[in-house]
Amino acid sequence: GQPASPTRLGKEIQVFVERLNQQMSSIAHVPHAAKFGGATGNYNAHHVAYPEFDWKAFGHDFVERILGLHHSFPTTQIEHYDHLAALMDGMKRIHTILIDLDRDIWSYISMDYFKQQIKAGEIGSSAMP
Repeated sequence: GQPASPTRLGKEIQVFVERLNQQMSSIAHVPHAAKFGGATGNYNAHHVAYPEFDWKAFGHDFVERILGLHHSFPTTQIEHYDHLAALMDGMKRIHTILIDLDRDIWSYISMDYFKQQIKAGEIGSSAMP
């Protein structure tokens, strides 16, 4: 970057805390989903075996109430993974924020804003004092 007006370390760290909190809140609201609907998502085999049974209601109740997941319906052969993609996208944003934080801390160390206190008698790495 370039020189800017003075700031405080606590404020700079708080920027990252706020960014991380926003992303954590965002992914906390992404539902975990599952499908229950046979091979192609339409209960055909279920209805052939037990035609009098309300499979759609059972599948919804089982997934939502018993498993505590969001029931994806209708589906194809697979759960469509949109919720999982949203979760992974949120994780990617969190990792990007942490990379930004790491780079800032590395810059502070490079500019000697942060230093490690050396304790007498303490043994360090064989490659570093």
